[in-house]
Amino acid sequence: MHEDYLQDAVPVPIGTELVHVYVLNPLDLIISKIARYSGPDAQDIVEVISRFQISAEEIERRAEEALAGYVGNTDYLRMNLRDVLAAAERLTRGPGS
Repeated sequence: MHEDYLQDAVPVPIGTELVHVYVLNPLDLIISKIARYSGPDAQDIVEVISRFQISAEEIERRAEEALAGYVGNTDYLRMNLRDVLAAAERLTRGPGS
């Protein structure tokens, strides 16, 4: 996860002052799914990219920032990131590109 994921989370009003609910912003949701990237994760990522028109550049920038704080071998994560970036390029490419 990116170190700023909490401050960038989106509040969900549920009508109470005692309980505060937040969801990840769409970009951080994509980043969170890159690590596991199995089962429905790939389709979820495609849906979020398509719905919010998130560019490969935005994903790459946020992922690289998150990877800077990651402890461990990043090879698997970078392989998954390459797949996600390729999908984002295909999905956000304008007509005639």
